[in-house]
Amino acid sequence: MDIWVNPVQENKIRKLGFTIPERPGRGKVFYENEEVGFIDDFIGIRIEDNKTDAIIKLLDNEEALKLCIWNPPSIERASHG
Repeated sequence: MDIWVNPVQENKIRKLGFTIPERPGRGKVFYENEEVGFIDDFIGIRIEDNKTDAIIKLLDNEEALKLCIWNPPSIERASHG
């Protein structure tokens, strides 16, 4: 799953428990101390499809944070049926 973000959104995502390199950095992204993906200048944030907890956290906050999410995997979420 890919997320196009700006610095303001990155800071809001950090408050959800994600560790993201500061701009202009690129590198590994962690959620609750587990590596879940990476960030770079081309894609933005990429979360691996098998990192369900991180994906659910981002999808649950998509509207509130005004995230531009691309290619989310099909996963079952209790909160969204």
